[in-house]
Amino acid sequence: MSEMELAREDVERAARLAAIALDEEEVERFRRDLSSMVTYFDRLLSLDLDDVPPMAHASAGIAPTRSDEVQPGLPVEKAVANAPQSDGPFFVVPRIIE
Repeated sequence: MSEMELAREDVERAARLAAIALDEEEVERFRRDLSSMVTYFDRLLSLDLDDVPPMAHASAGIAPTRSDEVQPGLPVEKAVANAPQSDGPFFVVPRIIE
C-alpha cells in the first residue's frame, strides 16, 4: 500500500481552522506526520475483521471495585501545605483569564 501524501494546502487550511500559526518548517513537519497517520489509518481500514468478535475493551478483566463508604478527607492544612502558594484554606493559582 502506498503512502498517502497530504498537500501543504491541507495542513495550512487545518492550521487556519484551528487558529494555529505555523512556520514553514512546522507546516512541512506536520504534513509528513499527518500523511503518515492517514496512511496508517488507511491500513487499519483495509484489515479483514470479519472473523473478529466485537469488543468494548482491550482487556476482558473487570476492574476491582470497593464499597462506597464515607471516609475521612484530607485536612485542609495538609492539603495546602504542599501548595506553592496558598491564602488561608485556598490554593492560589495564576490568573488565566483577563
